[in-house]
Amino acid sequence: MPQRRLHAVAATRVEGDRRLRGVTAYEVDGRLEEGQQRLRLAQPAADDDDVPRAARECLREGGLGVLVVLHEDHVGADAVRGETGEFGVEERTQSGTVRAGNPLRVVTDNKSVGHPGTLTTSAGRAKGPRSPQFNGVAVHAECHTGPMESREFSKLGRSVSVVGLGTWQLGADWGDVDEKDAHAVLEAAADSGVTFFDTADVYGDGRSEQTIAAFLKAHPGSGITVATKMGRRVDQLPENYVLENFRAWNDRSRRNLGVDRLDLVQLHCPPTPVYSSDEVYDALDTLVAEDRVAGYGVSVETCAEALTAIARPGIASVQIILNPFRMKPLDEVLPAALAAGVGIIARVPLASGLLSGKYTEDTTFAANDHRTFNRHGEAFDQGETFAGVDFATGVAAAREFAALAPEGATPAQTALRWIVQQPGVTTVIPGARTPAQARANSAAGELPPLDEQKLTAIRELYTREIAPQVADRW
Repeated sequence: MPQRRLHAVAATRVEGDRRLRGVTAYEVDGRLEEGQQRLRLAQPAADDDDVPRAARECLREGGLGVLVVLHEDHVGADAVRGETGEFGVEERTQSGTVRAGNPLRVVTDNKSVGHPGTLTTSAGRAKGPRSPQFNGVAVHAECHTGPMESREFSKLGRSVSVVGLGTWQLGADWGDVDEKDAHAVLEAAADSGVTFFDTADVYGDGRSEQTIAAFLKAHPGSGITVATKMGRRVDQLPENYVLENFRAWNDRSRRNLGVDRLDLVQLHCPPTPVYSSDEVYDALDTLVAEDRVAGYGVSVETCAEALTAIARPGIASVQIILNPFRMKPLDEVLPAALAAGVGIIARVPLASGLLSGKYTEDTTFAANDHRTFNRHGEAFDQGETFAGVDFATGVAAAREFAALAPEGATPAQTALRWIVQQPGVTTVIPGARTPAQARANSAAGELPPLDEQKLTAIRELYTREIAPQVADRW
């Protein structure tokens, strides 16, 4: 049986003078044998923001399920169904699913779920140990039916998860991020089956790389592939992309990451002439020959740059903006990469959060967030912020996109599912600022494919509202 993991989150809410505490979800840890459950306690969510806005249904038939409830004065129980077990839920919908918002009573015979005595009140404790049970309201139900899909990174000779993790948010340019929170995001992603982290030497001036290094040190043998980027530490002139600088940047990244050899290094959106320079590729080949890197790739702004790089035999990967608001790479870039055995790393998959459906025309961001200071390309390429889409246009289009999300999936998960469904995509690298976001993103890798009707509707939305702004530019 394949390894399966379950994740869910909880919250703390205050209603009047009553404080309601959220139940922490449990996670299946390791291999779940038939009729057997091995559980460990996950960490509680910090606040309501960690509770997904749209809970997924958790089917009784097929796969595994975990139910989280919101209740009063209790801190440790939920219901988990194993391969041959049943949900210990008193009330179910007629369809046999557990839905968010249902009143219910949770009962389980598994003594490792919950605390002896169950209730934290004195009356509850006086009754002594018993099977954990309590009354509450379901706030989140999540069902994972299999492991994260992996895809071959052919020129690296390894497989990576189809949903990876971008760590720009953990370094800089998205507002302040607490170090503890950054580590929790990495933990949540890895626990959800993510095996590909993308970073860069300029994210937080190396902070993102160092955070990943601490994670790798704490989890030896984790199987995580780490891709970093180089080139943005100097003036963006073609003459700065030379072997001497490559070695210096490589040395710095290896120190930051605590490794002798980088898994993958990418040129970080260099000036366009760099992609055509024989000397640049000779220098990159030298890094491989010196065993400083296992492979190299490029991160690009335009489809033309991507096609130029794909034609080079040593290129292992191309990182490009691809999402339902940026479809041009589907025309030529993905087919060319597929034919050449070049991996495609899809970045900015949620258009800087637009495709999450959470923003309105009145949404504002912190002054040190690139969604404030780079809306018109003031600091770097405009396409990196909201995928180059005007904010007001993007919010309106995102509202339409959200209405296309399948039942049980969030708009963000729908966008990620759309990306991984495109032939030629190796992995997609959404960022996350909270563990809950990391888990929700990862779950998109296990969703069923979008049907033709939804794919057509998404394409029509792009053609009508978005393409006029972005198609001719990038």
